[in-house]
Amino acid sequence: MEYNKTNHYMNNTYNKSNNNYMNNSAIPYNKDMDKLEYAEKIMQNMKNERNPLTTNQMRIILSLFISVRNELEKNIMNDELTEEERYKIKYIKIKLVYQAARTGIQDFIRKSYLEKMIDDVNDRQDFYKLVDYVEALVAFQKYYIGK
Repeated sequence: MEYNKTNHYMNNTYNKSNNNYMNNSAIPYNKDMDKLEYAEKIMQNMKNERNPLTTNQMRIILSLFISVRNELEKNIMNDELTEEERYKIKYIKIKLVYQAARTGIQDFIRKSYLEKMIDDVNDRQDFYKLVDYVEALVAFQKYYIGK
């Protein structure tokens, strides 16, 4: 990504309010958006990237969510999450950031809104929908990128 002198990265704009670079082509985040449709759009756009996501990178991300989902399914007394379960879900963000830095997929993490979606999880159903979204990302990655 090239930097130009007007404090903009090409195709990105600096947002001073939260110190983030927002991709102008990204769909704005909305908690109620159709996540499965959005997953397809992300992967359609990612196929044109210089260093596209690999299936292995996507499977590592999926495994983070699946391991927590499996633990949640052991204790299905009600739809509410315990403090320990909330912590495990929030801890996925730390693992995602590490994985992104290690493998160079920060742009994907930002475009996919995974961190924001983790923050929006309030109960089991929210988390299960998030896991469905991640599974859709993996499926569309394989379909559109296939590496």
